[in-house]
Amino acid sequence: MSVPPELVARVFHDVAFQKPDTRITASTVALSTEYMRLFIKEAIVRANDVRLEEEPPTAIDGIDNVVQATQSLQNVDQFGDTSVEEEDVELPEQEEQPPTSSASTLDTRHLRAVAGVLVLDF
Repeated sequence: MSVPPELVARVFHDVAFQKPDTRITASTVALSTEYMRLFIKEAIVRANDVRLEEEPPTAIDGIDNVVQATQSLQNVDQFGDTSVEEEDVELPEQEEQPPTSSASTLDTRHLRAVAGVLVLDF
């Protein structure tokens, strides 16, 4: 992900500068571009943390193998043989549920939740 330097220079000229003949150096544009890239990346990371707090990762990603892992560890003998001769263990069937859009999509409400603190930190 990168912010085009031309876009940053254009924003400076159209929004920030009061005089049309104001100039900006390439190094300033490059530094501002990197600053914006870091800001956007941090906003995405923080908003994703908010999304994950709303729905635990197991529900979002469809990973629910805690029961299976526990059962498979009980069936391993000291030599690492995983075969079970005495009884057959049935694993619970997992329901295939398509992820809901609210749980699997980073939304503007997630960004809105972190916007104030994010601006203060930057």
